[in-house]
Amino acid sequence: MCTIYQRIKKDFSFVENYGFSFAYPLKHYVHPSVLYKRGKEALDIGFDYETGKFCAYYSDDYMKYNSFDFLADDKYDNRSYKKQLPLVKEKIDVFLKGLNKK
Repeated sequence: MCTIYQRIKKDFSFVENYGFSFAYPLKHYVHPSVLYKRGKEALDIGFDYETGKFCAYYSDDYMKYNSFDFLADDKYDNRSYKKQLPLVKEKIDVFLKGLNKK
């Protein structure tokens, strides 16, 4: 049986194709997430059990605490990790493609 942190890490391992590396899990019982880094950039991907939705915080400099959740305005038909996963993966993929074009 895998933990939620292992599941998030596995489900979003594709971010490594964009040069991000797994850093560590951010352990919280309501909002478990994992952190990926690429130089000074950081990507924190997690699932909030209280709201029943994913969040993905991006920061261009993790030392400045200037991150934003680019999934914050998304609405989903249900509160299921499994059902939201394909949509969230696609959104993160599009976001990272846009970052790489800069």
